[in-house]
Formats: sequence, C-alpha cells, structure tokens
Amino acid sequence: MRALPAATLILGALAACGPDVEPAIAASEQGRWQMLAATRDGTPTALLDSAYFGFDTSSAELTTNLLGEDMAMTYRIEEGAVLTDGPEELQRFRLRELTDTTLVLTTTIQGSSFEFELRPAGGR
Repeated sequence: MRALPAATLILGALAACGPDVEPAIAASEQGRWQMLAATRDGTPTALLDSAYFGFDTSSAELTTNLLGEDMAMTYRIEEGAVLTDGPEELQRFRLRELTDTTLVLTTTIQGSSFEFELRPAGGR
C-alpha cells in the first residue's frame, strides 16, 4: 500500500469536518467568469444569465455587471470570502468553490440569498 501525500490526507480530513471549514481554493480567480446558473432564495433565476465577474489579481480589481451596469472595485479574498469596496450589495461574497472550471459565490442582496455558479469565459 502506498502512502497518500500529506496534502491529500489534510484535505480529506477538512472535508469530513463539515460546513464550518473554509473551502479549499484549488485555482486562481484570475480572469473573466460568466454566469452558468444563478438562484435566488433557492429558486433558479434567468435574470442574471448575462452577468459576469472579472478578477485582475495583479491590480486587485473586480469588475462586474451584476447590478445591471459595468462597475469596477478593489477586492481581496479573506477567510473564504471575496470582500470589495463596492456598493453595499457587492461588498461580501462567500467563496464556496474555486477550481479551474468552476467558481461558486453566495451572497445576500436586499434580504434574498443568491448563489452564483460561474465558468471561465472563453474556456481555460
């Protein structure tokens, strides 16, 4: 029997701990991500089908059209959250998943919970 790498064992142990454990970040957020699916209070919504998030890790700038028009703001990732200096509705997103092919963000806007599943624009 081969020994498993330490990282595999640690990730497995963290996954078994439950939802309070911060998600593993397996990729960079760099680039433009387009909306694949969105839910509002658990119900799918097509209103955000053309929404995108663009992350520039070199300048720490996030661009998005989530509120209907293009806007840019600075951002940082801290303790499993994307924090911005943008409008109140865009100041905090929980980072649920980040891989080379998937970015999942959750947030609350005007009392409604949203989940956004995004994929890289133009592929990676």
